[in-house]
Amino acid sequence: EEVFSNFRINTSTSARDIATYMYDAVAAAGLLACAAAPQGPLPASFGTDFYYAKNRVKYTGLTGTVTFDENGDRDADSATWNLGNILFNNVSGEFHLEDKARFKQGRWVWTNGERDLIYNYRSPGDPFEKLQPPPPPPPPSMPAPDTADTLPRPMILVIVAAAGIVLVFGGYLLIRGFFKLRAFHQRFGISLPALLLLFARRYVLCLRRHHSTKP
Repeated sequence: EEVFSNFRINTSTSARDIATYMYDAVAAAGLLACAAAPQGPLPASFGTDFYYAKNRVKYTGLTGTVTFDENGDRDADSATWNLGNILFNNVSGEFHLEDKARFKQGRWVWTNGERDLIYNYRSPGDPFEKLQPPPPPPPPSMPAPDTADTLPRPMILVIVAAAGIVLVFGGYLLIRGFFKLRAFHQRFGISLPALLLLFARRYVLCLRRHHSTKP
């Protein structure tokens, strides 16, 4: 009693979409059995006779006129097909079914005289050509670089300028020393490697004397 307390046969979608076809299927099986073996015990060829009886059975059921094709399937033109559009109501937060078309005599008859189905994302266009899933979310933005550990620009300019001065002064000393060695070479006829060795020895001797004179 509790199961059927709120059941209404005239408004139930389960009765309309499921129970009616089940009823016609049971009725078709009974009529096929009667056509295969009208009376008496079942013959040995009952299964074969049951299958071929499909060509002689035709009746009006709850889902329309029931007939079968050569394969034993129900002829699609004999059934009553309804096409509905399940839509979501943003106000009530529930889904509801809207009848859109009915299949009659081999063709679809639209309720409003035109195809007005609503597909996903509330698009009325063809879902196979125009409908696309929503674009992916944009990638997360990169965090701004931390400038706490970086040197300020004025300090960087000072360091670069100091390095430039050191390079220029060092180059000047190297060029000046080269011309002095060349002058000694031309005056005394001593080769440049010998002069370099001589200056290196004198530099080492000077360092030894300096350390020896310290208290």
